[in-house]
Amino acid sequence: MTAGSPMASKHVLILGGTGRVGSSTAASLLRTHPDIRISLGSRGMESHGAAVLRRPELRDCPWIGCDARDAHSLDKALSSSGVDLVVHAAGPFQGDAACSPLEAAIRHGVPYMDVCDDATYAQRAKRLEPAARAAGVPALSTAGIFPGLSNVMAADMVTRHAGGRAPARVLYSYYTAGTGGAGPTILETTFLLAGQDVVVYRDGKQLTVPAISNRRPVDFGTTIGTKSVYLYNLPETHTGRAVFQAPSISARFGIDPGVFNVAMILVARLLPKRREGGGVMGRVAQHWHLLPYDDQRSRQATMVL
Repeated sequence: MTAGSPMASKHVLILGGTGRVGSSTAASLLRTHPDIRISLGSRGMESHGAAVLRRPELRDCPWIGCDARDAHSLDKALSSSGVDLVVHAAGPFQGDAACSPLEAAIRHGVPYMDVCDDATYAQRAKRLEPAARAAGVPALSTAGIFPGLSNVMAADMVTRHAGGRAPARVLYSYYTAGTGGAGPTILETTFLLAGQDVVVYRDGKQLTVPAISNRRPVDFGTTIGTKSVYLYNLPETHTGRAVFQAPSISARFGIDPGVFNVAMILVARLLPKRREGGGVMGRVAQHWHLLPYDDQRSRQATMVL
């Protein structure tokens, strides 16, 4: 980056910046934009020290005390730190009653993006589009790997091969070994998703089916091989239907080791369909390091058909 770069000296606040996803985001931004200023927002300063131990390149990124679910805390952080961009990576997004970081960004005129992976949250964020437009605030939701990059892959596929016609189907398939490097949050997120019925589209009809059902084997290529994936209620099913107009669209996800797929099926069938039910498993997820699996072998794969 040169001194004349539009990103030079810009200040980015990453909410959840001391977590696995947030700290990975910060490290990636520093690699591509070394002149950028990054602050790591979280509720407790002790998590900042842990993040720096995990990623020493973040040692010069200051900590800002901020609760991503508290409007007053967000207002204080945005008004006192001269932020040019807010990145919301403080998951899990499931069960949040409001899009507080996006609402705060609109109030303060600060551009916003998040890595949301929850259909309800994404739809709620979309309803704030008129307010964001009126305030002149660029806002991008569901901008992670899946959803996010997966939608870019789908758009590229449709542009290249559909010849201007709506595709007959768009099938998203995801696979993660361990936590995919995202830490226990992805496990908690998946358990929370296990409590949501799944919306899919088949032959132009919207259907609601049980979570983690309709197993499908998918070939992810020579490195990963064939893995089992299951239906989950993910945002790209809704946005893909709206954008691509495909009569059939769904999103599936699978995880290794396979015993966790079984555990999630049990969660989907046995626990109450509310955040409290998922929270029980979320507390289990916080003890991921006690499970007999080496997260250093984490891998992720995405397939769009």
